[in-house]
Amino acid sequence: MSQKLSLWHILSIALSSCLISACDEETVAGVSTNFREDYIQLHECKQSAHPAADYIVTWLSPDALPVWEALKEGNLDQDFEEGAISIKAQYTDDTCSSLDSYTIMTKTSTASDAAHGGWRWDYANQDFECINCDAGASCAGCHSGCTSGPTLFCTTP
Repeated sequence: MSQKLSLWHILSIALSSCLISACDEETVAGVSTNFREDYIQLHECKQSAHPAADYIVTWLSPDALPVWEALKEGNLDQDFEEGAISIKAQYTDDTCSSLDSYTIMTKTSTASDAAHGGWRWDYANQDFECINCDAGASCAGCHSGCTSGPTLFCTTP
């Protein structure tokens, strides 16, 4: 019996690894781990209402900069184009030196994903490995309260 249980355990781990890898290649691997150099940092370390992080630093992909600049100027009517990416690095301390995880938001087609505001949310560990891929329902629930500015985007200038 314990051999079957052990074999089942091994198969479960292998299957989980395959699923994580497939997701990782599909989403997180599409984002450079050098994003801190390639993306625009929106703010310094700040306290967050995020349920999985006490403190955050947020970055945007360069193609999303025009919407961010418009938002800083008070233009709340623009939305991010498909393919725009926001990365929220989540920390456990107020100096943002103890990294816990990442949330990656990728703008998709609003028409095909209206329930999530046209965003795909992926949650990754410190090594940028996806641990909850396409977590849209749980993320969109909280983000639905962000009604000023781009659709379901809570970060403000």
